[in-house]
Amino acid sequence: MSLEELMDVEITSVARKVQSLSETAAAVYVITSEDIRRSGATNIADVLRMVPGLHVARFDANVWPVTARGFNSTLANKLLVLVDGRSVYTPIFSGVYWDVQDPFLENIDRIEVIRGPGGSSWGANAFNGVINIITKNARDTQGGLINALVGSGEGVRTGFRYGGRAGDHLFYRFAVSGLEVDSSRNSDGKEGADDWRQLRAGLRADWEPSAVDAFVLTGDIYGGEAGVRNFVPRMTSPYVEILDSERDVGGGHVLTRWTRRLHDWGELQVQLYYDNTHNDNDILSFDVDTLDVDLQHRFPLGGGHEITWGMGYRWIVSETEPGLTTSFAHSDRTDHLWSAFVQDEISFSQGTWRLTLGTKIEHNDDTGWELQPTVRLLRRLGSDHSVWAAVSRAVRTPSQGETESRIQSTVLPPTSTVPLPTLVVFRGSKDMNSEKVWAFEGGVRTRLHPKVFLDLAGYVNVYEDLRSLEPGDPVLVGSYLVVENKADNHLRGRAYGLETAAAWSVAENWQIKAAYTFLHMDLEAASRSRDQGSTSTERSGPSHQVSLRSSWNLPGSVELDAWARWVDELEALDVPDYFTMDLRVSWKPLENMELAVVGRNLLDDGHLEFKQEILQIEPTEVERSVYVMLSWRF
Repeated sequence: MSLEELMDVEITSVARKVQSLSETAAAVYVITSEDIRRSGATNIADVLRMVPGLHVARFDANVWPVTARGFNSTLANKLLVLVDGRSVYTPIFSGVYWDVQDPFLENIDRIEVIRGPGGSSWGANAFNGVINIITKNARDTQGGLINALVGSGEGVRTGFRYGGRAGDHLFYRFAVSGLEVDSSRNSDGKEGADDWRQLRAGLRADWEPSAVDAFVLTGDIYGGEAGVRNFVPRMTSPYVEILDSERDVGGGHVLTRWTRRLHDWGELQVQLYYDNTHNDNDILSFDVDTLDVDLQHRFPLGGGHEITWGMGYRWIVSETEPGLTTSFAHSDRTDHLWSAFVQDEISFSQGTWRLTLGTKIEHNDDTGWELQPTVRLLRRLGSDHSVWAAVSRAVRTPSQGETESRIQSTVLPPTSTVPLPTLVVFRGSKDMNSEKVWAFEGGVRTRLHPKVFLDLAGYVNVYEDLRSLEPGDPVLVGSYLVVENKADNHLRGRAYGLETAAAWSVAENWQIKAAYTFLHMDLEAASRSRDQGSTSTERSGPSHQVSLRSSWNLPGSVELDAWARWVDELEALDVPDYFTMDLRVSWKPLENMELAVVGRNLLDDGHLEFKQEILQIEPTEVERSVYVMLSWRF
């Protein structure tokens, strides 16, 4: 994209309406379909590495911890992820299983990433950010497409898509994709148990029967297996048993959305979706059904006001089956979530100033009523410059795991001080409150030079009622001790940071994009009397991250892309910093055919990106991989 196009790229996730990036009072980064193609990435998580403010790590071949502005873990729970407006987080732990968010990448139009609270628009769990994956209109995917990938580290991936039309107003497409990825190796060089196989089929139809009506229908179904290595606590030496097994995953969704333009009365939109996901694991199995209906109305009001309001209802039914280490207090559970929101965007001084006032109110079955307001102010300084500031409040409501689970975490061997083995147990609590954040943000977007674009955002977040683990007294049970760590809200803290994205058009055929992230976080017990007791499963992200991408178009339909990244250490997890480089070379022998060779992590024999001591799972080394990608359109 040219720098002019970067300033004017359209987004919808901040204000739930179409607006240009230069008119958005929030920290937003947009990944285009061209960014995805030229990255050489094969999954959504790896694509997100280019976004400042996000920390993306790989735990093994099928698990990625992804977070915004700190708090990363394999169960990261402070980032809301949407696909075409459909929430894909699981209420089991309020996070995302990234291995099942594996859509056909060629169908993605863009990924909008909001760093910072989005609760006033999207509700609870849009705590530190929102990722909205937006797929292409079926009108833009006509004809056929076949692609294939094979190589070390990525296994085999294939995909097929075909788009057609029925008359002048109805467009459709369907796609089928599959993958098979071999196991990786852990830090000791031993083969892991994280092999990965999945098959997915999906469809989309776009129908515009009149000039004022538009209908969208999407749906998909998927199934597969993901290898997992479980460490099961035992009361006899060596006090742990290693079990390799397959985690069976599957599910699907159907979504429909109707939009009507009401002339002087703005625009009305109604969306309905049903989603099912199931996960069968030796540790815990669950099945979740979700039905969601959402109504939104936007209309102009005199005096420069534009009102957007809406309401929604979500019905969630979950069934859990206890496993080797984990059980829930109730095997069947039904939750109801009611919500309503309103926002007023006020434009004055001939549109150079824009003030947005808004809030969302929700009611859930665990914590009752939740209020999430925001105030955003933007000042346009010509067509190439804008500054903005925002104050927002957001909450993250407790997951089922935090309120109902009992997890046998580990067994501590006997010592001279404690001569008996000790079973450490995590127990959820119905007394859990919502986590809360007040975010103070500001930023600037500008073209420093006709060939240089800069997007700078800074923030200070104040956190209250963060999740903590409160240890109880040891209890003698037969020949061993049991210590329960109960979930509670006795942590608080603050974080501040800086996020920068820049683009430089070096020449007509060469562009460089850079991103830098700085994060500092302090957490503490909510009272001095608890300083020696409270612990936390929260993990902050790296203090510094740097990304540098170069895209160069060469003669003869050849493209050369390079991507260098440096990620600072994760001190709390004893993970060292690392530097890595990816290279991609592509060639179009025909106008409708592309052949690409991609090398990833080329400057390192293997590095560790993440490990989770609490779950006692051995981390894997991220090794070099080289693969070939072929794409043919017809």
